Amino acid sequence: MIAGAGDYVVVPTQAPHTFSNPFDEDAEFFNTFTPAFYINYLRMLSQLESSGVKLGKEQVIGVMARYATLPVMMGEGQVEGQSVLSNDAASAVQKAADDASGK
Repeated sequence: MIAGAGDYVVVPTQAPHTFSNPFDEDAEFFNTFTPAFYINYLRMLSQLESSGVKLGKEQVIGVMARYATLPVMMGEGQVEGQSVLSNDAASAVQKAADDASGK
């Protein structure tokens, strides 16, 4: 599915999906979550980026794992970016999780 300006898209809970902007111009979207549990996923990514941590596959996958989210499958059963977190990445993800929960 390709959504254009003004389109409304509903993704059912636990439905595999992805989104991207394949164009050279900026895109904006309005996203709601019900229940709001998943909003902390985006907060953690934002906090990691704001803290100066370079967001690579490893960091994003670490955050995804906290929210039962999996990377996109890349044919032949391969998962893009599949890896074990390094100590630095795990520490950065844990700090963002603590910040998101107010610890």
